[in-house]
Amino acid sequence: MIPELEKPKQLTRGELFISHLRAATGASHKALEQLPLSLNLTADHVDRDAYVRYLEIMYPVIRSVERFVFRAVSDVLPDLSQRAKLHLLKADLDVLGGTAETATVPGFDAAMSHAYAMGIMYVIEGSTLGGRVILKSVQPALAFGDLRGCNYFAGYGAATGPLWKGFLMQLMVYASKHNADNEIVAGANHAFSTIFELLKKG
Repeated sequence: MIPELEKPKQLTRGELFISHLRAATGASHKALEQLPLSLNLTADHVDRDAYVRYLEIMYPVIRSVERFVFRAVSDVLPDLSQRAKLHLLKADLDVLGGTAETATVPGFDAAMSHAYAMGIMYVIEGSTLGGRVILKSVQPALAFGDLRGCNYFAGYGAATGPLWKGFLMQLMVYASKHNADNEIVAGANHAFSTIFELLKKG
C-alpha cells in the first residue's frame, strides 16, 4: 500500500504576514547590511574606530525608540522593560570613549500608530537577534575579554532567542487582529531606510 502523502501545513494569517513582511523589507535590510560600517562588524579585522562610530550613530536611534516607539506599543508589548538597550549602548560608549549624542531621529519622534511602531520594533528586535552573530566577530577581534565594550551586541544574553520568538508571536497576533499590514511594513521600511541613511553618512 502506498502511504498517503502528508498534506502541507497551512500557514496561519499571522505566519503569512511575517513571510510577507520579510519579503517586503528584504531589499532595505540587505542594503543596510552592505554599508561599510555594517560590513566592518563582521570583517576579519574589525576597525575599532568604525565600530565606535557605529555605536555612536545607533545611540540616538535606540534613544528615540525607547522614548517614543516604546510609548506607542506599550499596550501591545507587555515586556518592554526587558527590551531596553540604551543603557547597554551607553556602557559601551563610556568604556570606548565614544559620544552618546542626545539627538532625536526623524520619524521616530512623532505620534505614530501602533502598527507603524510595531514595524519599527520588528527592525530593532531583529537587529538584537543579529547582534548575537556580530558579537562572535567583534568580541575576539577587538580583544574584549568580557562584555565591556560589546554589551549592546550581547543583547538580552541567553534570553535573546526566546524574546525574539515572543515578539514575533505578539506581532503575528497583532497582524491577525488588525488590518494594518501596510502600516507595519511602512514602519519597518522606514526604520531600515533611516538607519541606512545615518550609517551611510558615517
